[in-house]
Amino acid sequence: MLIILTAIVLAVLAAAAAYWIVTRPALKAVFATVEPGYAVGESVRFSLRNEGEITVTLPSSAPWSIERDVDGNWRSVETHYSAGMQVYVGRGETVSWSWKAESQQYPGLFPVEPAEYRIRLSLVGESPTMIELVCTFTLV
Repeated sequence: MLIILTAIVLAVLAAAAAYWIVTRPALKAVFATVEPGYAVGESVRFSLRNEGEITVTLPSSAPWSIERDVDGNWRSVETHYSAGMQVYVGRGETVSWSWKAESQQYPGLFPVEPAEYRIRLSLVGESPTMIELVCTFTLV
């Protein structure tokens, strides 16, 4: 069951990059893009930093998807289906990813073009729930 974390979630704008700070008992993670905006065709860089006291568990090595705002609705432009090999992010560790902002030729995915985007990242929460973090960026 996938739920959106409703504990204390603070949207913060720092260094002009939108990111989320999630705080739960002993869990504190920062999920952010490196820049607030990118050009179509550039690599969008983003990361998860564990600032908490416990290890953060990811359900796979690429537990993220990218969505574009299309007339007020979020539509998928990149989705990952992984084998489910969990990845552990220890105290003070950071895991980083990048995504080339180009359209993918798969059924059901929307084209990449200038717009507002969001990245959805899944964390393994208390069994059997998942925690979802979201950060946003703009493509120009």
